[in-house]
Amino acid sequence: MGKLKFSVSPEIKLDIVVEDVSGDLRISGWERDEIGGDGDRVTVRQADDGHVVVRCAGDCRLSVPARASIKIHNIAGDARITGIEGEAVLDNVAGDLIIRDVGPVRLPTCRRTCASSAWTATWTSTTWARTPPSAK
Repeated sequence: MGKLKFSVSPEIKLDIVVEDVSGDLRISGWERDEIGGDGDRVTVRQADDGHVVVRCAGDCRLSVPARASIKIHNIAGDARITGIEGEAVLDNVAGDLIIRDVGPVRLPTCRRTCASSAWTATWTSTTWARTPPSAK
């Protein structure tokens, strides 16, 4: 497994795109201005528009600034996302999906039941709407 350490500016809005992970994905938020982690043949690059793109040829574990927004595309295994304050867009996760302590969540292609102890989700035409337990 390769180690990853990528510094990011604390002054910019941080959008992270994770795509084409051939195994399981774990992302957790932390209070550092860097992206850290490890994975099988993991690559990271900063695109011209400023967002950061991460790819991995196998399992991947990432720690990202909690303030980040993330977009996830094409995960072949399970995904677990925790501690992210920004929006999370998850598209095409083949395995189980666990989301905890995350800001707004969009699952544009998910047609599964989605619930946790903290909220229940209902499908609208393009997004999931979360409902707190007290509002059920």
